[in-house]
Amino acid sequence: MTNGLHLFTNLRKDMKTYLLNIEDKRLLNKRSLIESVFNVLKKHMHLEHTRHRSSLNFFVHIISSIASYSISKLNPYLISSSFSSLNLS
Repeated sequence: MTNGLHLFTNLRKDMKTYLLNIEDKRLLNKRSLIESVFNVLKKHMHLEHTRHRSSLNFFVHIISSIASYSISKLNPYLISSSFSSLNLS
């Protein structure tokens, strides 16, 4: 694109195939993890609140949501491909 942005999505059955950069493919594989983290932040940590009276309260709410996410047991995780090739027996 003209602004240096590159848009890429998952391939579907009815789409024309195209080659992806290795870095783009790695980021596309991490997309499900990122979406699940945002889902936990929105649903369980109540990040979707839009009626802040000041910008300071807005940032305090974001930081408190991230802090509660980091100590909660609802953390989704993804084993990277480098760890999955190891034999952990």
